[in-house]
Amino acid sequence: MEGWIKLHRKIMDSAVFSDEKLLKVWIWCLLRANHRLTTVMLNGEEIKLRPGQFIYGTRAASEELEMARTTFRRKMRVLQGVQNVALKTARRFTIAEVVNWKDYQQRRPAEGPKNGPQMAPDKNVRKNIGSYRDTKCKHHGLENYMYSALTTEQLKECSCPRCLKALKLAG
Repeated sequence: MEGWIKLHRKIMDSAVFSDEKLLKVWIWCLLRANHRLTTVMLNGEEIKLRPGQFIYGTRAASEELEMARTTFRRKMRVLQGVQNVALKTARRFTIAEVVNWKDYQQRRPAEGPKNGPQMAPDKNVRKNIGSYRDTKCKHHGLENYMYSALTTEQLKECSCPRCLKALKLAG
């Protein structure tokens, strides 16, 4: 797995923070959640997962977290009870969804380092950004993972590099 997640300091004020195993399971959920629209094949069935959703099996998850299955199940039910996750259980797996995923993980335009040294982008990046601003892309403010949620028709309307790349990936 690659990438990062956001973890806000206000988590220290939540009930989840006071239980170390519950906190471990919650952070595991945040790390496992997809950050873009994903399709997986499971038992011959195609399943589409939205950002914030992931599939798990209790046995594999409890082994990965090094805790008893019953403990893992109980912690997931607690997270469901406090409305941090929504669970949809099937016979051999569960689809979990981090409730308010976008609120937790979506980057806001005003975000960024507030203090401390900042590196200037190299010339190629500046050149690409300049040409990017010149396009009339109405999706310009979207995060990368959100492009995969756009319809093919929406992507075809635009000729900016990001929309063309997303269209190619949607193929």
